[in-house]
Amino acid sequence: MSRPRNDDRDLEVMAAWFYYVHGMGQEQVARKLDISRTKVTRLLARARDTGRVKITLDHELSETLALSDWICKRYGVKNCLLTPPSVLADARGETAEQIGRQAVGIVAANYLTRRVQSSGGMAIGVGGGRTLAQVVGSIRSLSQAGLRAVSLTGTSSQDDGTSACQIARDMAEALGGSASTLPAPLFVGRVATRLALEADPVIREVLDLAAQTTLNLVSCGAIETRNSFCRASRLSAAEISAAERAGACCEVVGIWLTEEGELAKTELNERRIGVSLDSLRETETVIVASGARKVGPLKAAIRAGIARTIIIDHDIAGKLAAG
Repeated sequence: MSRPRNDDRDLEVMAAWFYYVHGMGQEQVARKLDISRTKVTRLLARARDTGRVKITLDHELSETLALSDWICKRYGVKNCLLTPPSVLADARGETAEQIGRQAVGIVAANYLTRRVQSSGGMAIGVGGGRTLAQVVGSIRSLSQAGLRAVSLTGTSSQDDGTSACQIARDMAEALGGSASTLPAPLFVGRVATRLALEADPVIREVLDLAAQTTLNLVSCGAIETRNSFCRASRLSAAEISAAERAGACCEVVGIWLTEEGELAKTELNERRIGVSLDSLRETETVIVASGARKVGPLKAAIRAGIARTIIIDHDIAGKLAAG
């Protein structure tokens, strides 16, 4: 049955009423109003754009999603995933750090699991650190054929279980895949030693794999002696101080960055064995971070063009929103 042509503004309201209030599908609305489904889609979009329809969500997650959207636009990242705001409400000090790390670990593990399950097989590059160890510890066991976890850096003689090599092995076990670890030190004593090791066929094979991953999962750290990365890497206080004098404020998989996101002019960048900064930029890289001390390093990593996706706690998000 044909229907007299109504003004499009009336159609917008009618379409929106049936769609949002009555819960009809777009096909049902089209039949009800005797118009095409394509026109229903246009009417609903226009009703939202003109403000005739205002959608509100009465749930704490709505504020989290709004903050996430704002951070993406302000800092130019593709995705920003946040922990629930209530997680750190009453926590302080070391307890807050631990809770924040656990919360970020759970969010990142869920994100990674979704990515893995939707793929036909992928190579995941991993860095080291306590937050990444928490991510792997939060993964529900899967059996995913064709998955490979690749360590993006070498390791240290003082591995506390949070090195990139150990995390790659743990991730492969959790996801039912295989691991490729870099059989080399993270830092060596001389640049000439690094060049010689990188030329070794066994080491070169893993470095090539690290440069061709589907997805990278890394963390960022502040340049300070209490940093778990600095401790595990057995760097001396003098080496860390020299890096700070060179302008380093951030470490990502052993790469030392300035506040502007540029490579710091420190010899540590020349003595490091691992994936290059250019490879991190070219690959879809996810950065996980928790705790207020990570705000500066995270900003540096974003400016460096590394981060496509960031997974952070509400503490960091609030400070990013404040500028």
